[in-house]
Amino acid sequence: MPELYEKMLKASVYSPEKFEELEFLIKTLSDDDVIPEGFEELYNTFKQVVD
Repeated sequence: MPELYEKMLKASVYSPEKFEELEFLIKTLSDDDVIPEGFEELYNTFKQVVD
């Protein structure tokens, strides 16, 4: 999980547009049970910190 957090942190600094794409994918795929358990919670927490 720390590696994912580090990549998300770098993306938020260097490519913030990637988060818009990621949020679209999360919303699109959330109904299909494709997103690993706990990822949405991690993403939402991270997004609150970055915003």
